[in-house]
Amino acid sequence: QDWMTQTTTVFRGLVLRCRTAGTAHEPVWVYRRAEKEGGGILTENASFNERFVITAERENDAFLLLTPQFMETLEELERRTRGELSGLCWQGNTLSLALTTPYCFAQASEGVDARDISALRRSFTDTLTGMTQILGILFRNTVLFNARK
Repeated sequence: QDWMTQTTTVFRGLVLRCRTAGTAHEPVWVYRRAEKEGGGILTENASFNERFVITAERENDAFLLLTPQFMETLEELERRTRGELSGLCWQGNTLSLALTTPYCFAQASEGVDARDISALRRSFTDTLTGMTQILGILFRNTVLFNARK
């Protein structure tokens, strides 16, 4: 009867799921390359190939997604969130993207006094503004997201 509650964090970051204009006929997976891990589809971007493994049943689907513009978008998302792309999956017309980052969405920042409603409001608003900017970076890819506004 000696029960104990324990919390373990397995992922700290953002998971974004967005509908795309195009469709992947089979899933395209991109995930962080483990040390000395070989294989996968190679792009023309050597730096991207060193960092990630790309797998897809249909290589064409991988190249439809991983254009030079989109790979730059992923790098910009990492910079903006001070994070790292953990992985992504493009399946059907849905792109799921996981970023390991200290950025928190719709939460009060650490150190904000919960008794100060103005500080809480500012902190919460800042996270909403940050998410708007992150989605803006992603949706700039007008081919993948069909010029959404």
